[in-house]
Amino acid sequence: MDYPSVNHIEISSEFIVKWQKIVNIAADLLNVPAALIMKVDPPYIEVFSSSNSQGNPYHVGDREHLAGLYCETVIKNDDKLLIPNALNDDKWKDNPDIDIGMISYLGFPLKWPDGTFFGTICVLDSKENRFSKNQERLIRQFKELIESHLDTIYKSKKLAKQLEYEKNLEKDLKTINSRFSTIFDNIEQGICLHEMIYEDNKAVDYRIIEANPAYEMITGIPLDKSKGILAKELYATEKAPYIDIYEEVARTGKTVTFEDYYEPMDKYFHITVSCPGKGRFITLFYDITERKRMEERIRENEKKLSITLHSIGDGVITTDIEGRIVMLNPTTEELTGWSSEKAKGKKLLEVFNIINARTGETAEDPVQRVLESGQLVGLANDTTLISKDGSKYQIADSASPIKDNEGNILGVVLVFRDITEKYNLMEEIRETKKTLSVLLANLPGMAYKCRNDKDWTMEFVSKGCKELTGYDPQELLYNKEVSYGNLITPDCKQYVWEKVQNSLKDNDSFEVEYKIGTKSKEEKWVWEQGQGVFDESGKLENIHGFITEITERKKREERIQYISLHDSLTGLYNRTFLEEEIERLNVARQLPMSLVMADLNGLKLINDTYGHSKGDEVLIKTGKILKELFRKEDIIARYGGDEFVILLPETNEEEVQKMLKRIKKHSTEILVGKKEEDKIPISISLGYAVKCNASEDVYKKLKIAEDRMYKDKLLESKSTKSHIVKSLLKTLQEKSQETEEHGRRMSKLALALGEKIGLSHAEQDRLSLLASLHDIGKTIIFEKVLKKPDKLTNEEWEEIIKHPGTGYRICSETEEFSHIALDILSHHERWDGNGYPQGLNGEEIPLLARIISIVDAYDVMTNGRPYKKAMTKNEALEELARCSGSQFDPGLLELFKEAVRKTK
Repeated sequence: MDYPSVNHIEISSEFIVKWQKIVNIAADLLNVPAALIMKVDPPYIEVFSSSNSQGNPYHVGDREHLAGLYCETVIKNDDKLLIPNALNDDKWKDNPDIDIGMISYLGFPLKWPDGTFFGTICVLDSKENRFSKNQERLIRQFKELIESHLDTIYKSKKLAKQLEYEKNLEKDLKTINSRFSTIFDNIEQGICLHEMIYEDNKAVDYRIIEANPAYEMITGIPLDKSKGILAKELYATEKAPYIDIYEEVARTGKTVTFEDYYEPMDKYFHITVSCPGKGRFITLFYDITERKRMEERIRENEKKLSITLHSIGDGVITTDIEGRIVMLNPTTEELTGWSSEKAKGKKLLEVFNIINARTGETAEDPVQRVLESGQLVGLANDTTLISKDGSKYQIADSASPIKDNEGNILGVVLVFRDITEKYNLMEEIRETKKTLSVLLANLPGMAYKCRNDKDWTMEFVSKGCKELTGYDPQELLYNKEVSYGNLITPDCKQYVWEKVQNSLKDNDSFEVEYKIGTKSKEEKWVWEQGQGVFDESGKLENIHGFITEITERKKREERIQYISLHDSLTGLYNRTFLEEEIERLNVARQLPMSLVMADLNGLKLINDTYGHSKGDEVLIKTGKILKELFRKEDIIARYGGDEFVILLPETNEEEVQKMLKRIKKHSTEILVGKKEEDKIPISISLGYAVKCNASEDVYKKLKIAEDRMYKDKLLESKSTKSHIVKSLLKTLQEKSQETEEHGRRMSKLALALGEKIGLSHAEQDRLSLLASLHDIGKTIIFEKVLKKPDKLTNEEWEEIIKHPGTGYRICSETEEFSHIALDILSHHERWDGNGYPQGLNGEEIPLLARIISIVDAYDVMTNGRPYKKAMTKNEALEELARCSGSQFDPGLLELFKEAVRKTK
């Protein structure tokens, strides 16, 4: 088929209208002021389509010379361009878009089918915007849609019969519609069109008219169940979720974006709400739970890192990207005389007063050098730190950039140590050789004079040689027993040789760190500083230097490195390392590669019930089992709070299924319970996926494994939580007066009263269960407190009044018992409002909780406790009557008296 020149192709009004809709949708979904389709017409580029969004400064037909524009870079590089904030990059300072306030940009190239550039599709924002991966994916899908339009337009110009043209056009249009439908069906964000329900001009509810498949995947609610169902019924709430926000959008037409935690689903969502027409609204939402959980873990890791930095002996200073101090650790505070609080926000050299020891001039700012170069920078050998009180310290070490995952510099960390003693030693060596032996005899390390050969033949070593190497000085001199070169470990020999030779060539002193093997076969890290000694003709005579052990410092550095790649609780790899390994192993030679996702069932319930220490034990045990079950080459990582991911290179589906069966079998070894005989196994939910082809997206496979795991969790989690609650109930009966007989008596009395007031069968069943579980929260209380015959202390009473809340959390986590959780929370409330934990009064207290309050008090009084004699039925009823209207519901109490008199 012959194609015309793209320079003469016109875009029909039909596609101009479609493109207008696309930019409007893009601006709306990304909540930005401008979405554009630009057409290149050298030497110009013009606005071809511009969104109708508020605050958009661009108009169709606007033209600019191709000179430093965002879009020009997209076309030149034939690739995506993302600029979070052009004000932070001198490269864009002359960009005309900055003059109209557009400082952030995301754009993709648009091409005709023959590879000729049509222009770009882009979105711009007047504030800093890093644009998420999901937002990038959405614009890329719109790019593909527009290029399919260009393909159709291009083909429509074929020189052929008009009839064939119309048939091809119809086919292309169907393809376009199909692709648009595909985007809607496959976009990862949930999209829902809703209709508000009004009564008396007041919004009371809403229903879903249409939703995409991602809605079902994110919420777990089937689409066929969702459509047309009122929100109150769908989400089982008294008030439709976020109805106030949605009503305002449907009424005013404005767009609202917010993030919130939705407790019924235990998820965080990012939600964008817009109005397509009066009385309707569209929600674009996606699950950000992992991001929120990760932010929490990052904060925890930052806390742990801060503890580490405050405990090491080296000085540490961190700055922001402007070179202003963020933190000083205690060693730095001691050496500089500045407190971290007073130093915060100041430029480095205001606090870190450093000079060249030889010239007395102010030393160059190492932080500024790092910010300019983006590389690690070492301090000069002759750097002196002057403290606030005038004290002087010789320091050495380096400054490094702090970077985010994308390589952007966020600030600088400066690590240094006090080397005053070693520096003064070297000065003494330079000044005089006469006193050298006296000084060197007491140094913590080894001073030396050696030849410049591969053996580093020693002509002099100090007494510190024995402590450092295990050899007496005489054994090293002139290689009598062993050469120093042979003490250097094989992996370091060439590095040390080249480092020293390069310094000698420039007549410079040198510093080098490496490993040696001692006489006792112990391996040590050492730091060596030396200088070549030359005669008047410039010929090297020998090398003088000093060697000291730095093993402990290296261990600290290795520990920090280990912490950055491992989970601190289980010792497994962390998510950061896992993602790096995914990229490393995501190659053809590792295929097939299996991915397994595992999730502990009921961990939150364990934490609430037995405490976080018990939950940590379960996680540690799980990590240990996983390490025992898998191969050394498999990557096992803690992916989230109770989630684990395992990468298995060169593992097919049959093999991974066998491994999952082994995990299921061994998960019975993970037990929880207070007593050994009461412990029950905790189940693990599992899911897997196998990548067989290099073209398959490994993260999509991980998502498949996660989906399968959640399906497995639906089967496992309910049973596990129910077992835990029943085990707790048994424990409570053993450690307190809450016997099975007490529960049966309470159930009988409660049902008699329930029948008296006309409760339904379902409510009667619920009341019976409440009688058994109302005090389950007492399992967290020490047995000696529960059975104490004397008056409780204030501290003991504070523990007692926590049990309704604990019982509420336990049962809320278990589907089988969740319907009585609120009644358990309220069963110690009083009619007069002086109860606990919420201080409810009157009919604010749930009915079943009021019933159990009366029945429990009556049963305790008539059956007694070890510390209190039982009352007669009449005495107990009189005591209840005395508390009518204060502690108990007076109406229910009268009916209870009648029920008791009829009960044998």
